[in-house]
Amino acid sequence: GIFRSSSDIILPDIISENAQLISGQHYALNQNLTIESNGILSIPEDVVIKMPIEGQIIVRGKLIINGTESNPVRIVPNYDSGVEHWGAINFDHSIDTSFIAYTTIIGATTGFDPSIFKGAVSGKNSSIVLNHLQIENVEFPVYIEGGYVKLTNSEISSEFTCDYINVKGGQAEIVNNSFFGRTAANTDAIDLDNVINGVVSGNWIYDFSGYNSDGIDIGEQSENINIVENLIYHSRDKGISIGQNSSVSISGNIFIGNNNGIAVKDNSSATIYNNTFYFNDTTISCFEKNDGQGGGHVEIVNSILSQNLEIPIFADEHSTYSVHYSLSDTEPIEGENNLFVTPHFIAPSFYNLELSPLSPCIDNGSPNLLPDEDGSISDIGANYVYHESDYPFDIPNRLIGHIKINEILAKNETINSDENGEFEDWIEIYYHIASSINLQGFSLTDDLEQPQKWIFPDLQISNRGHLLLWADNEPDDGATHLNFKLSSEGETVYLFDPEGYLIDSINFGEQVEDVSFGRINDGNGNWQFLEIPSPGEFNSESNESTIGDLNSDGVLNVVDIVAMVYLVLD
Repeated sequence: GIFRSSSDIILPDIISENAQLISGQHYALNQNLTIESNGILSIPEDVVIKMPIEGQIIVRGKLIINGTESNPVRIVPNYDSGVEHWGAINFDHSIDTSFIAYTTIIGATTGFDPSIFKGAVSGKNSSIVLNHLQIENVEFPVYIEGGYVKLTNSEISSEFTCDYINVKGGQAEIVNNSFFGRTAANTDAIDLDNVINGVVSGNWIYDFSGYNSDGIDIGEQSENINIVENLIYHSRDKGISIGQNSSVSISGNIFIGNNNGIAVKDNSSATIYNNTFYFNDTTISCFEKNDGQGGGHVEIVNSILSQNLEIPIFADEHSTYSVHYSLSDTEPIEGENNLFVTPHFIAPSFYNLELSPLSPCIDNGSPNLLPDEDGSISDIGANYVYHESDYPFDIPNRLIGHIKINEILAKNETINSDENGEFEDWIEIYYHIASSINLQGFSLTDDLEQPQKWIFPDLQISNRGHLLLWADNEPDDGATHLNFKLSSEGETVYLFDPEGYLIDSINFGEQVEDVSFGRINDGNGNWQFLEIPSPGEFNSESNESTIGDLNSDGVLNVVDIVAMVYLVLD
């Protein structure tokens, strides 16, 4: 059938044959719309579908949406009826591949069975091709279990804690999309679990700056995942996380400003070649996360590891790695034909990591890899062509990344007193560089609803120095006294730069009297309880307490279940 009307028309509840909507028409639903296994619904350009509260589109047959760039299809709440949110598009064991192109989805929540259909676009054992989607104001953009999904050329954002696209089982291709992150915790741009033969290529992943948030998370025995030529900026935890016995190939990517560029753990493996890493805390980490699961195993070839804040490569006793024909400019790395020199990027302060003509990386890569297009020996690093639009935000001051929350004491009874002789809670800030920086305009808070709860006055740190701030809720006592206290029961403290960018945070659990919680060593990612607090001085392993040790079952003791000893390496 063809649905025609000069005004909004109510769509039927069930489509059980071939049905086509009319371009330019506005449609509305009174309740759910189900496309049965023998039905096909075709939606042309410039159609608006107005959804009722909790209304669902359930596809068991086939859905074809053919919007265009100038006249996209829009699926939105029925604002005329006061609706602000609706259900989701559910592909439920669809018998044929569905196609959605140039479509805007606004205000969706979850599917008719939220335990299975968790996203605005959800699939269960279905084949779905999504192209040029714009998804806004949704609780969970895309969630897929089984089948096949291809997502291309789309813009995805969300204000909620979620994965922007989570695929469990089946196959996935995620190509040329933009993922715009937020400060929400536990939020990844792309999460693939038990996916076989997956492709993640050419995506832009921006600013997933919430606690425990990754750009790309691969787990649950995913195999043969190719991660190629993505740009990954400012992930609070990891640019790419690989775990749970997964195998990944990573090539041609750019990693900038992540806590860990790549982390490989729990009997997982990765080949890492022709990537460029810049200004990450630790470039590549290999470790055992879960007791008894084994470490990470990586081979690194033809890659640039530049300006890391901590160390180029970390590997625990359970892990292995090899590095060949690669470059580090912070400390030498062992391996065949590695360089310890400056890579000479064109303009790194603008995130232009193209190689200058004088770069030692040119024609200096492995002769065992394919030659470059001009027939010469491969270059070290990604074959990257810079565009001003690659990072369409203000680039934060590079030195800001060296400012860390370094140690806290939330139950100070006898350790050290302020200038008034009072034993108050304190927060220590550490600056990683042998220069000086003024912190005026930075802010500290224990409440994300008030990111500027306490704004730094004219205070300066210099020469790898420390700044002690008193969390006593007595700001009138002086420039270093905050307007909030620390909770000895545990909470999160956040540090923002003057532009409102989250540059560091610490989530800590229940604290013990006169035992601090700090980084070992200063500025590093490993947090430990310190039986001998060191306010204003360097932390070291000699300060450690046994409070944070794992018990015989590999489980944290009660007082530090949420203290997260492995704040970065989790």
